Amino acid sequence: MTTSTMHVDDAPALRTSRRGVRVARVVLDLAILSVAWFLAFCLRFDWELPRVEIRDFAITVPYVVALQYGCLALMRVPRFS
Repeated sequence: MTTSTMHVDDAPALRTSRRGVRVARVVLDLAILSVAWFLAFCLRFDWELPRVEIRDFAITVPYVVALQYGCLALMRVPRFS
């Protein structure tokens, strides 16, 4: 849809659509970072995670993912994805 054929009524729908796409990208980025952290744990323990390490993963994953995403956002990487 070009700007010459866009109707005034379409503007809110486009904003909602763009917001939905942005939210979906953030959720996908967070999921990928979480999976990467989990795979790092698995590789560290040769795919045999002790129960204590699973608990440690669950405790650390929100902090690590928030820190990683914060660093990526600071460098404006999500804008390019």
